Amino acid sequence: MKKKNEDNEQIFNLDDVIAGHKADLALAQVAEQKLDAMLKDGKKHSRSVMEDIYTSCMKQLYLLGRRFHPLSDYGKSCIDYAVKKRKEFEATVGPLLTMITKDNIIAFLKVLSPEMQEDILFNRCKAVGIFKGEKTNLYGVGATLFYADKSPVGPETILRVKWMYVHEDYRRLGIAEMMLGELVHIMDEQGFSAMTFDFPMGSDYADIYGELLTKWHFTFATGLAPEFTFIAKNKKLPEYLKGKTNGVVGMDKLSPPEVAKLIHTYFTRKQVKNFASYLKKPRDYYDLSLSCFVGEASHPVGLLLAHKSGSGRIVIEYLGTHSKKGGRYVVRLLRYAVNKVVSLYGVDAELFMPIDTYEKGEAMDILFPKQTAGRLVEGILAPPFSDENVTVDMINNI
Repeated sequence: MKKKNEDNEQIFNLDDVIAGHKADLALAQVAEQKLDAMLKDGKKHSRSVMEDIYTSCMKQLYLLGRRFHPLSDYGKSCIDYAVKKRKEFEATVGPLLTMITKDNIIAFLKVLSPEMQEDILFNRCKAVGIFKGEKTNLYGVGATLFYADKSPVGPETILRVKWMYVHEDYRRLGIAEMMLGELVHIMDEQGFSAMTFDFPMGSDYADIYGELLTKWHFTFATGLAPEFTFIAKNKKLPEYLKGKTNGVVGMDKLSPPEVAKLIHTYFTRKQVKNFASYLKKPRDYYDLSLSCFVGEASHPVGLLLAHKSGSGRIVIEYLGTHSKKGGRYVVRLLRYAVNKVVSLYGVDAELFMPIDTYEKGEAMDILFPKQTAGRLVEGILAPPFSDENVTVDMINNI
């Protein structure tokens, strides 16, 4: 009996899936028997021994859960049971999977880039991490970052995975499976309608991500990256970047209180909700040599806020205007910032900007006519259709 997955154009044999499920189920039962025997033997075991037995049991439960579909009734029951086992371990032994916060982030520095560390510290993303080691010497070996976002096709909220990484010394141990399983559990528990996982086409990790996500029933689509990258290869700018910056004022001419007041004034006039996050940053967070505005400080009509991380990555965190001349001002603000990047940071400086508005896209067409954004592969996990749902009763009758 064969079934075709129309999205991925793959054909798989349902009999093979059922046979694979039976094999996974047998292994899961063996793993749980070993766990039960260890818990009943009355001996005091080290964390590493307990961890190996528990994670082996959890890994098999995750494999069971994703065999048919992780969001099927049966898949969710397996994943819920794996989470139960994880919490059982943590209650008796110590932390295994944790939310990464400012209080424990130091244990995960080897698996988080500087940009990801900032995303966590400034609450742009939530993060889950995996611990290894003994009770007095725990260290992070894997981490994944995610955030909630509005669905582009409806009122629902989706869970977007921004980053997943496992330290090279701990790969092929089921750590990525454990983190994905936890995300599926969060997705189901908090009512997200879908999960997405984007990664660059042709990157070093593209094949690895593709193989992993396929096993978890993600479907795939390709598209332009939502983040444009300008790389200054030399200090001689193209002609289209040398145009007008009339009316643009650098924020390096303002004092920190004046900067805070300008940001508050701008967002208040623009009536942007939740703009307080832009004001909660440390005083030295924004690179004021790149950040700029249009208009008077007391009456700004356009604003660009740039941040330079410790790794040298420059990100435009906000670019917008509330003027009828919006498109023109956006182009001038961006042109000013690009020129500053090249003059201050020189060859191979990189400038990143999310493309999330029409004005930004239009500015890109004007300023960078010969450059295109990189392509992404978007992995999408959505609940199965009703006629594809696999229940516990169905499995018991196999």
